[in-house]
Amino acid sequence: MRFGYRRWPLVVSVLAVLSAVTTPPAQAVDVDPGEYEAAPPGTSLLIGYGLFNWNERFVTRSGSSVSDSHLNTQTGILRPVHFVDIFGITADPQFFLVYGFANNGKLGGADLDDAHGFGDVLLASTFWIINDQEDKRWFGITPFLWLPVGEYDRGQVLNIGENRWRGAIQLGYVEHFAEKWAADFYFDATIYGDNDSFGPGRETLKQDPSYQFQTWLRYYITPEWNVAPGYSGTWGGYTRIRGESDPKLSAEAQSLRLATQYWFTPDLQMETQVRTDVWREGGFQNTFGLNFRLMKVF
Repeated sequence: MRFGYRRWPLVVSVLAVLSAVTTPPAQAVDVDPGEYEAAPPGTSLLIGYGLFNWNERFVTRSGSSVSDSHLNTQTGILRPVHFVDIFGITADPQFFLVYGFANNGKLGGADLDDAHGFGDVLLASTFWIINDQEDKRWFGITPFLWLPVGEYDRGQVLNIGENRWRGAIQLGYVEHFAEKWAADFYFDATIYGDNDSFGPGRETLKQDPSYQFQTWLRYYITPEWNVAPGYSGTWGGYTRIRGESDPKLSAEAQSLRLATQYWFTPDLQMETQVRTDVWREGGFQNTFGLNFRLMKVF
């Protein structure tokens, strides 16, 4: 059994949450350990990601599970970065090119059609207010802008693109201490444009701002190799279909992470990260996530 046009009114509220949280490109502004450590102006990075997620549970806003529900996603991201000096402030203009897959999806025993294609393009740049290379302290502000150019089909439950504009502001602080330790703290707020072509009925999907807090604690086993446990919490982002009279839908989560980074050479770093949701309300719960990141410095 698959979701068709006749079944759409029965599941539209659940699908609103799905549309906001299950497309492969990162919906939150996730940050890796050390992301806010600025490189000298003139430095360029080429970063590639492989992100894999196995979601074995769908949780409603009330916290109850929908039986026989699961979804897998696979995402590839190419991210060029270049550091520049702007009136004495270091910045790193960059963009993210995303290609994703969503497959093996079921919701309440009903099959969800697979989706694949290019995701929305993300533009960003951090501006470092504190760039203390000597004491190893950094504080930066990053605006993000998602361009709605990704694959989107209003007749499908799962989509790679969102068919809406999105923007975010993120604050990040990093400090090294006690010789072999470093701590990362990040907070961001995201605002959403309307998707005015949601579902076969061309409904309007609206979403309130969402928020995320992240932290990492890094320990350097050697100068080239560190391990870092981490935490992420997201909240807000209440979603409505049709209008203010509809009940609010949300997708809030708390996640634990473990990352390790290793410099094979002074200009080539590999990161591996595992993650899982320990709590969620609304949407698919990430049972296990596996991320790979390869970074080349020029």
